[in-house]
Amino acid sequence: MLKLDLEQLRVHASDHFIPRQTPEAILVKCDEIIAEPLIAVEKEAKRDVILPTARKLFDRICNLAFGDCLAGGTAYRLRGAQEILQAAAFPDWNPSHFLDTAEMSATVAIGLGWFTPVMRSSDRLLVLSAIIQKGLYPALTAVDDQAFWLTARHNWNIVCCSAMVISALAIRCHDAPLAAKIIDNFVPAMRSGLEGFGDDGGYEEGPAYWEFAVRYTALAYALLMQEGLIGEVPAGIRNTWRFGRDSKGPSGQDFNFGDNTILSRRSPVLGWLAKISKEPEAAQWQRDAAGEPSPLDLLWRGPSKPVNSAASYLATFEPAGMAVLRNRHLWAGIKAGRNDVNHAHLDLGSFVFEAGERRFVSDLGRDDYALPGYFDPSQRFSYFRTRTEAHSTLMFDGLQQSREAYSLRIGTDQAPDALSAAYQIVEPSLEHVWRRGWILHDDRLIVVDEIEFPDPSPAHDLKWQLYTDAAVDLIGNTAELSHGNRMVRVKIATPMNVNWEQSQPATGDGQFDNSSFTCLCFKITVRQTIRLQVELLTPGASPLMRILPAINKWGLHV
Repeated sequence: MLKLDLEQLRVHASDHFIPRQTPEAILVKCDEIIAEPLIAVEKEAKRDVILPTARKLFDRICNLAFGDCLAGGTAYRLRGAQEILQAAAFPDWNPSHFLDTAEMSATVAIGLGWFTPVMRSSDRLLVLSAIIQKGLYPALTAVDDQAFWLTARHNWNIVCCSAMVISALAIRCHDAPLAAKIIDNFVPAMRSGLEGFGDDGGYEEGPAYWEFAVRYTALAYALLMQEGLIGEVPAGIRNTWRFGRDSKGPSGQDFNFGDNTILSRRSPVLGWLAKISKEPEAAQWQRDAAGEPSPLDLLWRGPSKPVNSAASYLATFEPAGMAVLRNRHLWAGIKAGRNDVNHAHLDLGSFVFEAGERRFVSDLGRDDYALPGYFDPSQRFSYFRTRTEAHSTLMFDGLQQSREAYSLRIGTDQAPDALSAAYQIVEPSLEHVWRRGWILHDDRLIVVDEIEFPDPSPAHDLKWQLYTDAAVDLIGNTAELSHGNRMVRVKIATPMNVNWEQSQPATGDGQFDNSSFTCLCFKITVRQTIRLQVELLTPGASPLMRILPAINKWGLHV
């Protein structure tokens, strides 16, 4: 298992480049764990899923193992051994929802590697037997049954396959043939899930699922490299720390498109990502990332030379379909990509916007996973938050986007005074051409839409909309969005003589409450090609006195 070098851990614990609270927080957490009952089965509300159990166990064994290294003695290790014995005694690890089995098996396997020195041989055999009977054998059954996740291009594949590799390495000395069989099946199978990472490090499912997928990828690859079974990691994994960093706004909130949450947990493997990338900026992100530091921060660390991140930059991730524009004061996240990705909503062209570390344009985020048919494509998009009408984008004739819709990046540009990005959003069943571009200046974000209809064309109803949880005050073609003493004005530059409307989104039965959000929109009816321009202005910024040139004149680079 992952080797804990006592001297190295203590050196890292005293290193100024590690967040100072990490060692103290680990010891406090260990004492809290010892004061609590041993791990017990906990399920998600309204779902027969024991992921809360697996994740609590993972946090417990990491804290107890590293706390033992920091404090000495055996109290923490002995408690860690009791925790994995308790988990091993569960009747099963919920194989009907194999993600539960995977996380439980990997966590117990990692704990076995760390706590073996204080375990009786009989207890060690009990834990080994549990990993085999409740983890690896069900995994081989899944292979025989051709389980969907074996070829899926999303987090289920990565987590399940990685977890089985981790588990196999834990039992390798006990049952080498079984371990080899698992590794031979699941290392190749994991390639399907890794296709969700672009070479630039972007991840299709978004930041919360990125954290989940990259955590298990890192743990599996770290062990495979430690055992000499692989020599390097794919380019997408080496670069993926950037996606984790860039998908988080200055407010500390994530770009929560699709089923992502607005606050995802801080990844415990940021240090491994920094080490494997060998980039000082990645190590700086390990230090600066918001959220609770992990014990694993003491295990891995990248180059510790402090760096100053650029005050203004543009980041794009393809094929993940996300772009980020950021300067000293403003930040915008842009959603492109495809609508058929796992956990996606029908949201192409949507965006979020922050000014002064406050979010003024929001994504409503995921709904309740326990809703009937939430993951069934035939029913999923009956729920409000998954639909186009719930996103800050453009709607055509009241229609929802289809799952077949996708975007094409037109290009980006990083000029000294502005950052810009543009996409063409393609709806295969419709004949119009729609291009949407964003330009971020020091004091404003400008959103431009170009829509070309066939000639002749019937009348089309367009609805330009954004969602906000700020207070809204309408003054004709200008809306003021306020968070306390911070304000952003949203002005319709074109078309002329059109005013804003606002409404409160409805909340359906059993769905998450939407009452804290306001939909700000304008509606027009057109028969021919049209350009729309909306400006989001910070205090002191004056509206542009001109209409921007066509997107193809922006000087974008593909």
